[in-house]
Amino acid sequence: MRFIVPFAAAFCLSACAAQPAQSSTAAADAPLAAKAAAMPDIDIPYQRFVLPNGLTVLVHEDHKTPVVALNVWYHVGSKNEPAGRHGFAHLFEHLMFEGSQHFDKDYFQVLEPAGATDMNGTTNVDRTNYFETVPTSALDRALWLESDRMGYMAQSITQAKLDQQRGVVENEKRQDENQPYGAVGDLIAEQTYPPGHPYSWTTIGSEADLNAATLADVKKWFGTYYGPNNAVLAIAGDVDTAAIKAKVEHYFGDLPPGPPVAHVQSWPAPMQGDKRMSIVDRVPLPRVYMVWNVPGDGERDNVLLQTMAEVLGGGKDSRLYQRLVYRDQIATEVEADVDGNEIGGQLQIVATVKPGGDLGVVEKAIREELDRIRRDGPTAEELDRIDTGTYAGMVHGLDKVGGSGGKAGLLAANQTFHDDPAHYRIELGYQRDATPADVRDATQRWVTQGSFTLEVQPQDDFKAAAAGADRSKLPAPSETPALKLPPLQHDTLSNGLKLILAERHNIPALNFSLLFNAGRAADAGVKSGTAALTLDMLDEGAGKLGSPEIARREAELGASIGSANNRDVSLIGLSAITPKLADSLELYATLVTQPTFPEAELARVKQRLLAAIVQEKSEPFGMARRVLSRQLFGEGHPYAYAGLGLPADVKAITREDLSGFQQKWLRPDNATLVVVGDTTLAQIKPLLEQKFGGWHAPATPLPVKNTVAPPRHDAQRVFLIDKPGSAQSLILAANLAPPAADPDQEAMHTVNTALGGMFDSRLNFNLRETKHWSYGANSSLLEARDPQVYLAYANVEQPHTADSMHEMHKELADVLGSRPLLPAEIDMAKQAQVRSLPGGFESIGEVAGAVGHLVEFGLPDDYWNAYVPRVEALTAPQLKAAAVKLVKPEELTWVVVGDLSKIEAPVRALKLGEVRVLDSDGKQLR
Repeated sequence: MRFIVPFAAAFCLSACAAQPAQSSTAAADAPLAAKAAAMPDIDIPYQRFVLPNGLTVLVHEDHKTPVVALNVWYHVGSKNEPAGRHGFAHLFEHLMFEGSQHFDKDYFQVLEPAGATDMNGTTNVDRTNYFETVPTSALDRALWLESDRMGYMAQSITQAKLDQQRGVVENEKRQDENQPYGAVGDLIAEQTYPPGHPYSWTTIGSEADLNAATLADVKKWFGTYYGPNNAVLAIAGDVDTAAIKAKVEHYFGDLPPGPPVAHVQSWPAPMQGDKRMSIVDRVPLPRVYMVWNVPGDGERDNVLLQTMAEVLGGGKDSRLYQRLVYRDQIATEVEADVDGNEIGGQLQIVATVKPGGDLGVVEKAIREELDRIRRDGPTAEELDRIDTGTYAGMVHGLDKVGGSGGKAGLLAANQTFHDDPAHYRIELGYQRDATPADVRDATQRWVTQGSFTLEVQPQDDFKAAAAGADRSKLPAPSETPALKLPPLQHDTLSNGLKLILAERHNIPALNFSLLFNAGRAADAGVKSGTAALTLDMLDEGAGKLGSPEIARREAELGASIGSANNRDVSLIGLSAITPKLADSLELYATLVTQPTFPEAELARVKQRLLAAIVQEKSEPFGMARRVLSRQLFGEGHPYAYAGLGLPADVKAITREDLSGFQQKWLRPDNATLVVVGDTTLAQIKPLLEQKFGGWHAPATPLPVKNTVAPPRHDAQRVFLIDKPGSAQSLILAANLAPPAADPDQEAMHTVNTALGGMFDSRLNFNLRETKHWSYGANSSLLEARDPQVYLAYANVEQPHTADSMHEMHKELADVLGSRPLLPAEIDMAKQAQVRSLPGGFESIGEVAGAVGHLVEFGLPDDYWNAYVPRVEALTAPQLKAAAVKLVKPEELTWVVVGDLSKIEAPVRALKLGEVRVLDSDGKQLR
């Protein structure tokens, strides 16, 4: 009843401002001039005034009948809804009829007996309006009621009213969706606008979001959007302007203004590329929807496109109707229309196929007619017909002062969206002055861009079989297949660069991973961040190429060159396609062997890295990561710096530092090149010799990393980092574990999987599924050549920070004591590891990563092929012994990021160990 009613379709005469009118032909000018002379201008006289509280008031006098129309437009619609509250604007519109503080009854009860007509409210994406037409004798009553709900509505809303109207709206939604083609609106909104665009959801909203609406939401919405400064009151009818001004000031003048409301001005969001979707629904006949995003209300191109849509599919004399329905008789109905929402519009062409017809034939005919009008434009006669029809429709609409399409509504709409009640005259001018060339050009500007086509097909009368699967038990997975990676072929280039090849010929592409024994550990003894910045600078200048030329060359070749650092390894990678392989390798080799580290680019990249450090220090996990490694490994250890670096160090890094790091660590005798993809050793080795053969290692010995032993922590320690106002706390609990070369490495991974490495793990089941304190609790074994880190972590609700730490410690301690892993847990963890393995080896990039893992940790070539039987053979005693190596509950280093004003005292009360408060760089504050 009160759902979105499109405002006066005949008045949607919008256009694209700031676009010059196109030149017209002499043949078209004559009929246009004659038409203009035959049809006088439409003008609605009005007076406008603004109250001190911001309420804009428009008054139009029309004394033909003793009635007065009130139109109140609030500049808020579904596009203002936050995520999780879609449908709220419409729900609130319903609540506005349920009474206010000083008249806590349904408004219909007192307005209808007073003679009110044309009384309703509507919501669309851009605005919510309320209107009624009353006898002059009831004017004061109507003004009193409208002002009372504008100023005092929120105080009267109860939970019972909210629940009642929520039910009404949900029933309305179900009723609409139960109609044939009822699912189309949501699909078109979702598919035609990008995520986050305020038109990407419909006004009716989501049932889940409607159920989530609270009284607090109602009051906040009212306080934000229903102030007089965000409203327009239009009054039209048998009134005296001076008297009305006094009445409005009397009833509305003491209402407090709301906060300023920001409004998006324009966001047409034209689609990129053509997208199609086909759905099956309970509909009688196939139907096709074709949609283009176009400019919105008030823009000249919107008017021109509306004119084109009228010519194409605006009625029985339109081109599409004449061809599809009358002549070819392949469709039962067809229409084309352009809406004019505030920040963007849509052209929609909709056709319903005749019974037994072919939807593809209908769509082909539509596209042919669309191509014709896009190529030739409309005729002058068609424009004249459309203009006359629009003029007639508007004249008839303006015969009424109220309702959804009368003069009060027209003035209010133009004031709301254009700050000009007479803006409709500009839009009429756009249409009146349009030439065939103007319409053609607008069509070419907007209807050649991306589109969305939706096919709706009738649902077949499917039937279920009489018998089916046994549902009494879940089928057991069959035996896990052993992984079969392609055999690895080893060779060495003349400059000492080791080469490993895995052939994959399913696609014409290759992946190259050049692995250096460096990584963040190579930062030890130099400025932190040097390794990361060196790799970041490789594509900023190399050989004779600058940064823009390198980026352009990558694009031309369809290649991608990137880099990364972990604790032990620096990687420079290339993804290339076989037809461009030689040139891609040329660029790759240039970046690897001839980086220039330009000073100007270095300054820019350093600023980017410093900005990333600032971002890292503002995010809870970034804060914690920067602190945890230094506290675990101690100053001076190669693994002490896990973040992006210290700001002072990054600022101090020079071009010479980068060049020195590159020459010291990025050398062929310190590297292995892994190649995976569409080649053979006979093909690739000569090409690599040609591109990399001139790259020679320096005469200096291979660099050696600082391998100092990390300190031993015999007791738990707690480090707190303040994040004021945080509603959640991030908890990290970590201890050192044996290096990745430990013979129990797979067993330690299996223990970790059961503890926190999968959804049904102990940590997640406790904190998420049982306590509901966290969205997810996890653990991980961070692999490294030297001591690894076992890390358990969770984001938890702030009031449960200390409780969550207690539970995490309990889970870690119990696995070594009172609750060792059960056989079912062990079996589930082993299955999770081995059954997920094949999915990680599908692409050539994933295979390259797997081979790189072998290189990094010195593992045998058959490691992955033998992984499944090796894990499946693990026994409970092996896992118990591995748990003792992995988990050390009384040696945990805790890092907690949260609002210390709320969590510090409860955390200290746990008495887990010494508690220190640090800043985000690890400096002790207390």
